[in-house]
Amino acid sequence: MKIFLKNNLSLVVIFFLSLIIFITLLTYSFHLSERHQSLTTELKARYETASEKSSITEQLSFVDKDFVFATKELVDLANNEKLLNNLLSSLLNNSENVFSNWKNKSTESVNASLTRKFSRWRRSCSNANIILPESDLPSQGIDSNFLQQENKTASSDFGFSFTSYDGSWPNFSNTEAKLLDIQSEIITQIIDSVCNSADDNHTISIVSLKRESVGKTDDLSIGTDELEADNYNEFLLNKVSGVESFVFEIVLRCQTYSLRKLVNNFRSPFLLRKIEISPFDELTNFDSETFSPQLDPFGSTSTVKQTDKFLPIVSKVDSKVVLVYEYITEINKSALDLYSSNESLNENTKKIFIKWLEDSGNTKIVSDIKNL
Repeated sequence: MKIFLKNNLSLVVIFFLSLIIFITLLTYSFHLSERHQSLTTELKARYETASEKSSITEQLSFVDKDFVFATKELVDLANNEKLLNNLLSSLLNNSENVFSNWKNKSTESVNASLTRKFSRWRRSCSNANIILPESDLPSQGIDSNFLQQENKTASSDFGFSFTSYDGSWPNFSNTEAKLLDIQSEIITQIIDSVCNSADDNHTISIVSLKRESVGKTDDLSIGTDELEADNYNEFLLNKVSGVESFVFEIVLRCQTYSLRKLVNNFRSPFLLRKIEISPFDELTNFDSETFSPQLDPFGSTSTVKQTDKFLPIVSKVDSKVVLVYEYITEINKSALDLYSSNESLNENTKKIFIKWLEDSGNTKIVSDIKNL
């Protein structure tokens, strides 16, 4: 055996080397097999994950279209917001709004101002031939001109919706006094418009003028001058969140010409919310159904056909007109409200919101949003 190993030493060395290599390769093969199995399992897992994501992607294939549509909707929304802001600004009319331009006064100053206004209102109505109501109207007859003359001489007690404060002044709070002063300024504009709508050929009679109560003290004293605005809720803009206003009702006896002129005299922040027109039937005791004239004073009633109908000759037709005006005082609306209700916006969404603010004309509050 030894002789064989000596004679074939090289062969033996080759054999052992081959054996070592074989064992090494076999071990490595087992290792590769395990590695292959591990990679195969991982690949299958990733394939399944990719398949799920692919399925989700297919289900969200509409996202791109939705994004384009949402972008367009955002542009439309910005345009609508800009139009809405312009509309609200036009309705408020800050440059001519009594509430916005009111200067601080004491309650005593408001009282003195209201006292002066009573004289001014009555003088303006007298100069414009505006007929004011009296407290105790005489019995009405056929001659309406007689009634007009009577009204003209007995109208000094009309309070223009402030009857309770003509000569007396309760202990108003500063807030109530402010609102009363603002209402009196609005009434001044209403009276001026009525006066500008009348002329020598088209007179106007004020039947009543009512306003809303401004507080607890006013509520105790306002009396019959109070307007129940709840009757007009369906017509009022102040039912919209953020909009504040006063409501006034004026009842007139006038002709169509004067009414058209009056309605055209008002502009924002006055909003005509309701108008009712009806015949003033109670102006005369004339009854066309029972009227039976005798045309010939020397003839008999038989000469008149019983079927004939006679109507009075009326040169001017007066109507009873009820006008309800809403005067916009405040509009509390801000795009900041949108942000405050979505405080969890991330940075990307915040950038989109800021761009929308700029496009919609709300550039004044962009810096406020950036600082939040």
